[in-house]
This record gives sequence, C-alpha cells and structure tokens, in this order.
Amino acid sequence: TFGTHSVRAGAEVRSKHNQLVAIQRRTPAYTFNGAVTNNDVADLLLGQARSLSATTAPVIEWKQQAYSGFIQDDWKVSPALTLNLGLRYEYGTPYYGAGENKNVNFDFTTGQLLFTTENDKYLINPDRNNFGPRLGFAWQATPERVVVRGGFGVFYSIEDMRGSEGV
Repeated sequence: TFGTHSVRAGAEVRSKHNQLVAIQRRTPAYTFNGAVTNNDVADLLLGQARSLSATTAPVIEWKQQAYSGFIQDDWKVSPALTLNLGLRYEYGTPYYGAGENKNVNFDFTTGQLLFTTENDKYLINPDRNNFGPRLGFAWQATPERVVVRGGFGVFYSIEDMRGSEGV
C-alpha cells in the first residue's frame, strides 16, 4: 500500500496432462456381399459375413503448460471514488503429444505431413500476445446506500489455445 494506492501482483503456472479416447469406430464393421447365397440380405440373415474389421479405441495423451501473471492497482481517488487499474498476461502452450503420441500437422503449401522434432513439439505458431487490460470503478453516489460499480476487461481462454497461425 502506497498512500491512496493498493497494489497487488501474482502469477500462476499450470501443467496439464489430458487423456482423450478417440472413438471413431468402437463397434465391429461387418460386410455382407452375397458370396454364400448371391443375396446380401440373405447372407446377413444367415450370419455369413464376407469381412469383419474391428479396432480398439486409441487413447491420445496431450500436454499443455499455462503461464499467467497480473498486476493491479486499486486507487482511492477520493472518499467516494475508487479506480481499479490492472494488466494480466496469459500464455498457454499449444497442446502437444505426450509419450508415444506425437503431433502431426499438414502443410498446405507443400502438401506434406509434418511430424514433431526435438526442437518443435507444437507444429504451430503459438499465440504469445495475450495481454488483458482491466479497468473498473466504484463510486459511492449517496453517503448511505447507492454505489455504482462498473468494469471492463479483455479475457483469454488458454484451455484451448491451438495457436494463432498454422504452419
């Protein structure tokens, strides 16, 4: 606290590890083509499948780090007016594959698949300009009962940051 100013600051670091089950086809796929009876439906009714395909549901593991920090000044301008001025910065890395699961991206310019390397585990350009200003006020309009409050802020969701640009 400095005179009429009350300044606060803070930071947060999070490491997230998500598991996603890819459910494209969890049930078997049968093909009936009339190879036994010369009729697809008859083969179905007899249980004479031409082919069967079944896959397991792969588990995809993703990791992400999230970093944020803020500074805020609550400034008591007068006995009836307080201003809240602040700035927050947030950065969330793009999700990247954990363990054996690696990221893959498609380069539309060259028509090639891109795979992760030791130097680039994201394969997209991360968004690093997430500055969120905060502005608020509290004004005591009458000495006893009426207080008017308002605020403005720019907020970012770092839960699903995939980057601002593709490769």
